[in-house]
Amino acid sequence: MTLFGQRRRIANSNSAASLSTENSLSKESLREKAQRAQLQSVTQRKLCARIQRVLKKNPAVAERLAIQILQDHTKKGKASERCNIDSFLEIDDDKFAAVVRSMGSARCQSVRSCSSLPTEREVRESTQQNAWTTGRPESRQSLKEETKWDEDDVYISQTQLQQRSVGFPTAFNTRSRNRKIPNIWNDIVKYNAAMEQQERQGLKEIKVRNTATLSKELEQQVNQKKHQIQAQEEENTQFYKQQLQFIEQQEVQDQKEAKERLRGMKEVAKRQELQRREKALQQKKNLERKKELEIRAIQRIQEEKKALEEREQAKKQEQKEQSLHVYRENQLSLSRKHSEKLKDKENDIKLAQEYIKMEERRDRQRKDHLESLSNNIKARMKMYDNTAKIELQIRSKKEEELLQQYQLQYGQQQAALEEDDVRKKKLRNEAQKKHLRLQVLEKKEREQKEREEFNTQAIVWKHQQREMEIEERTKKQKRIIDGKLQQEKLWEQMSQKDKKQNWADQTLVEVQLNRSILEKIYQSSQIVQTIAQAVALETRDRSRELRLKEAIFH
Repeated sequence: MTLFGQRRRIANSNSAASLSTENSLSKESLREKAQRAQLQSVTQRKLCARIQRVLKKNPAVAERLAIQILQDHTKKGKASERCNIDSFLEIDDDKFAAVVRSMGSARCQSVRSCSSLPTEREVRESTQQNAWTTGRPESRQSLKEETKWDEDDVYISQTQLQQRSVGFPTAFNTRSRNRKIPNIWNDIVKYNAAMEQQERQGLKEIKVRNTATLSKELEQQVNQKKHQIQAQEEENTQFYKQQLQFIEQQEVQDQKEAKERLRGMKEVAKRQELQRREKALQQKKNLERKKELEIRAIQRIQEEKKALEEREQAKKQEQKEQSLHVYRENQLSLSRKHSEKLKDKENDIKLAQEYIKMEERRDRQRKDHLESLSNNIKARMKMYDNTAKIELQIRSKKEEELLQQYQLQYGQQQAALEEDDVRKKKLRNEAQKKHLRLQVLEKKEREQKEREEFNTQAIVWKHQQREMEIEERTKKQKRIIDGKLQQEKLWEQMSQKDKKQNWADQTLVEVQLNRSILEKIYQSSQIVQTIAQAVALETRDRSRELRLKEAIFH
């Protein structure tokens, strides 16, 4: 039995070694092939890119020429293939273009070798080759015809022309080789270009209309302002003339009644002084009220800020305490997990040690048993052959049963430990979720409280604003009423003066007293004129800005 097993093991080892050597050889050959294919693809891409850059060819034509160049180099020799290709790539652009064109011309000649008469393209290629060989400078016609020597015709769209003018060319859309079949894509591109031109024309027309309407409106506004200014100037001149006439009449008429007028003017001055004093007192009171309201508002705002700061500090302290509590809980949980992991590792180590000891015992028992069996078999080979086999089978069965029981016990223990870990993790996750939900609810409550506080503050500020507006309205109404009363008194005085028959000239004292009124009238007329001029200047500046913007966009 032992000799047969040893021979079998030797045969298996020899077969495995042979298979490993074959696999290693196949892998090395595959790697070499993959490297060659990768290098070939890289060189092909480089050639395609250089052909497109130098000769301005389509991607398909450039790829075809690159494949042809690689095939020619492979035909020349495999040993110097890589160095030849590298030297070919390092050639100047002019030599590179000449070599590629010569290959393209050779290809065209090989295709048309069956035909007896030369075509127009062959004649063109022969002229180009003569120009290249002689080294003379080519004319513009030859440079224009360079792009048309290949079979593929190129259609350049409007967008590609724009991109080329900017310096960012894109790939060309090649036409179909079968000229009888209609090319739908070219029609679509042409239709799109026409539609784009129509849209641009429509936008330009809309811009022109808008500019025309805006210019008309501005001109109308300027004309209206001019008419208004002229009318106001005419009214002011008439008013000045009337005032001058009235003053002259007063100077002639009021010389006799100087004393009475002086008394009246003194009374009016006293009344005006009293009104000014009352207005000053009212203004002082209003200022004091405003200051009091501002001080109250500032105090309220300061109190609210203090309350908010205190609340924020309390919230921060609560958050710190909560974070510390959570941190401590996390540390405790981590320490527990670490201790549990250590216990699990210790249990696993103990079980492994016990298993190793049991295996060592079994190996020793097997060795002892085999030695005893070999001795017994040598002594009593013929008599106890059957009994020894039966005993060996029984012992092997018992050992297998013991191993199965031990494996079952070990699997049950691991399953129980895994269930405990899963249950503990679920409990921890639930506790963390509850804590997070509570934090979210607290945050929402805080935000609601802050919103309510802001709303209350806004309501208070609105109420204060309404009160201030009401006070200002009442003040304006009082001013309007006082002004109307003063106007009525002045009209009465003027009517009384008109009714009187005895006219007299105006004295110097009366002129000095009326000087303030005349200056106010003159200043009001000047203010109106300045406002009108400012409006006209603003309209002109606005029209200039709009015209400049339109010119920039166009």
